[in-house]
Amino acid sequence: MKPLFALAAAVLALAGPADACSLRSWDSNDLVENTPVVSANGRFLAVVRWWPEIPDFTSERAGKVMHLDDPPVYDFEGNQVFEAAPRPEFVTAALYDSRRSLIREVAIKQDSFSDVLVSDSGQYLVAYRYFGGGGCYPEAEGLDPLLMIIRGDGARVATIRLRDAVTPWDVQQMNMSHGRVQFALRHESDRREVVVLSINGVERRVDVETGALLDEVREIYPRS
Repeated sequence: MKPLFALAAAVLALAGPADACSLRSWDSNDLVENTPVVSANGRFLAVVRWWPEIPDFTSERAGKVMHLDDPPVYDFEGNQVFEAAPRPEFVTAALYDSRRSLIREVAIKQDSFSDVLVSDSGQYLVAYRYFGGGGCYPEAEGLDPLLMIIRGDGARVATIRLRDAVTPWDVQQMNMSHGRVQFALRHESDRREVVVLSINGVERRVDVETGALLDEVREIYPRS
């Protein structure tokens, strides 16, 4: 294993899903942070602690958190290798108000999501997962969780699986074309906020408060 490849492998093993496809090389003095996600109205934010050793709203040297400062280790061929620490099963998402006062901490299974959205009310987190983007994103399967709506007290409102929003034909086409689902939060009235899933230019809406799918599931990708 060559040093550059070993470094990339170590970074991918340590990074959370939101960062895993960046595949960048790190210098020891580069700064790493758990980037806050802010609600559309700016009143609430969430910090997913992919790097739990970095305090919220601060940064740390890559050399420390990625162990790049550690003494080098070589294999029997004399190539430098990097051994990444195992990733924990759960990761913490911390919800804050705009003054950065902690409201709640929620544990989410790490391999079930790529990032989060924060509702304008601050009462909900939407943990979503990318599929089929090519490279390091996994192929889509119908039973895979696409998004989870989590109330501020940690209770799960709903889990939407890929097969709930698209047909088996669409899942197949997403994998063949490396199609990606885009995620956003949108107000449709004063009382209703929805998660908008955009797939090949077609929207599927999910009610944030109830987790109900608001659109009929029809084939998105045309048949030739």
